[in-house]
Amino acid sequence: MPHLILEHSRNLSLKKDFKNFTEQLHSTFAKLETVRLSAVKTRTLVSDNIIVGEGSKHEFLFLKVLLLPGRSNDLKQKFTEVLKTVIKDHIYEDKCSFCIEIHELQFYFTQ
Repeated sequence: MPHLILEHSRNLSLKKDFKNFTEQLHSTFAKLETVRLSAVKTRTLVSDNIIVGEGSKHEFLFLKVLLLPGRSNDLKQKFTEVLKTVIKDHIYEDKCSFCIEIHELQFYFTQ
């Protein structure tokens, strides 16, 4: 069930290629406690019209993690720390503003 939704500026520059980055996020998350690889869904969204703060950084990355309810705050914090490490390994922090949000879904439908 978990979804990783990576929204980013079109001009996002990475230390490695984008495919490697998304595969790393996906596989690293899938190895965490209470997560099954077969259930993880990862996708990316490109944003063209962006403004970041006062303009000192010109790229952004926002990772939203959607989960079913029931995981402890400590476990969600661990998820955030592990994903932050992957992001920091791939972006240029002096150019990019990034954020991670963990969100519990209250309802879901699947087919």
